[in-house]
Amino acid sequence: MAPAPQLIRACIKQAKGQDLYDYYQRDIPTEQWGAPVSGTLSTFDEPFALWLFDADCKPYKAVTVPAKGRRTFRAYVGQVWYWDAASAKQPTDDYDSGVVSPSHSGTDRILSNTGRLTYYME
Repeated sequence: MAPAPQLIRACIKQAKGQDLYDYYQRDIPTEQWGAPVSGTLSTFDEPFALWLFDADCKPYKAVTVPAKGRRTFRAYVGQVWYWDAASAKQPTDDYDSGVVSPSHSGTDRILSNTGRLTYYME
């Protein structure tokens, strides 16, 4: 279950800063905060992991994808995510990160030339 929209928004502000918080406040329609999404991750040459932030804005490794592998995941609109090396103990800013948004639903996103992320609103 997704946390309350105010917790999701607070995590964006804490993890990504005021500018991205302001952007996603405008980008995500009020009624879609916390809506479920499902997606697919694939890697090119090295293993990577998708980190998601929970209701307390703590990161957890949601999915580890082996080299040249593919995995599915579930998340919710407004959830902060990071893409990092599978060996990372915590997510870093070395690779891509973002916020799950309906405006990216169905769009392939290439992640730092290391993998691909695609998700869809459920």
